[in-house]
Amino acid sequence: MKDGLNLLPFEYIHTKHSQQASGVVVLSEFVGCAHVLNGCVRINPFNLEHVVEQLDAALSMPPSERAARLSKDHSFVASHTTRTWLHVAVQDMRRTAALHASGEASSSRPTLALCSFGSEMRAGQQLPPLNVEALARAYVQSTRRLILLGLDGTLIQQEKVMHHRKMFHDFSDHSLPPPPAALHCLAALASDPCNQVYVISGRSASDLEACLGNVDGLGLGAELGFMQMRPRSGKWLKRELSPAQERWKDTARPIFERFTLRTNGVYMSWQESAAIWCYHNADPDYGRFQARQLTVALKEQLKGTGVSVLHSLSKCQVEVRIGAINKGVFADAALTEAHAGGPVDFVLAIGDDDDDEYMLSAVTARASGPAMLERLRGRLFTVAVGSKDYSHARFVCESSRTVLQLMQTLRDGRDASFRS
Repeated sequence: MKDGLNLLPFEYIHTKHSQQASGVVVLSEFVGCAHVLNGCVRINPFNLEHVVEQLDAALSMPPSERAARLSKDHSFVASHTTRTWLHVAVQDMRRTAALHASGEASSSRPTLALCSFGSEMRAGQQLPPLNVEALARAYVQSTRRLILLGLDGTLIQQEKVMHHRKMFHDFSDHSLPPPPAALHCLAALASDPCNQVYVISGRSASDLEACLGNVDGLGLGAELGFMQMRPRSGKWLKRELSPAQERWKDTARPIFERFTLRTNGVYMSWQESAAIWCYHNADPDYGRFQARQLTVALKEQLKGTGVSVLHSLSKCQVEVRIGAINKGVFADAALTEAHAGGPVDFVLAIGDDDDDEYMLSAVTARASGPAMLERLRGRLFTVAVGSKDYSHARFVCESSRTVLQLMQTLRDGRDASFRS
């Protein structure tokens, strides 16, 4: 149930690896070594049904996954001593005590506006909550609509995204897909000939297509818009890169490899326009420390190469991405292209994180121009998901659950208007 230091799981991993065999370690989530053996199957020993399910999953696990889990932990077992484990355990206790002392109270500060739109919004004003009824009414009364949506944290709960990455990133080809209800709403909205619907994400094109490629008529923006698939086209297009923009990976790769080797629980994700170093499965304190050091090293070595280096504490990742690639550039191009085909009279843009702020800002700036200002008055809805200090949005909503409810309302309103 609970113990401080148990070496049997380490000996099991070392023995199996020495024999070139495969096996699965099943550990209680309350024991100390469960914090460092990231390839193990964790169980709650007080939940009997959960224990039975996990044991069954371990016994029926494909050989390839068993080998991957064993290999993942052997490098740690072979290179870390009991002294190292004790240091990590003490760090965990100190961190938990500090969080308990602070109470970790959630911030109740209101989200403030960063931009204005006509006379309806002032910079510094507290953003109002989204009025779903007003949005649905404007949606039904419009005839040419553009809808731009984020994915992780917007269509999918961020907690579920982080849990999936933590548990399955080594053993699953693709990331977590949206829930079936969201997919059904996307299909309904994308099938309306009056709509152009895009989902824009930092995921790779293959990952995004695996999750959303079956939704007919849906437009996709992968790698923050570096790769794009227009609605109803079925073909990926990507931005051209100069030779200088392609060479940065040769410089960044050995730096990433050095920090990955010394940090248990991290992994790399390479894309065409970016590289992402994820440490959400590492020891929290040591992972953050290494991420800060990695950020400094990358900024120093990649200076003048045209890339940006970002460290996101909320996502537990360090990201290197080619400059001038963001959701704002993609959103501005999508709105301009949609308006060129006929005046757009309804725009909805929803996002939750800093990458989405570029999208919200670009949409507001383009909609404030003389060609669109009057036509979109009362029909521009830029929405920030969750609480933050400042946002370029005009409205806020509580969570991805609210986004799903909104999409269901729009889907039902669309069906009602068709019947009418």
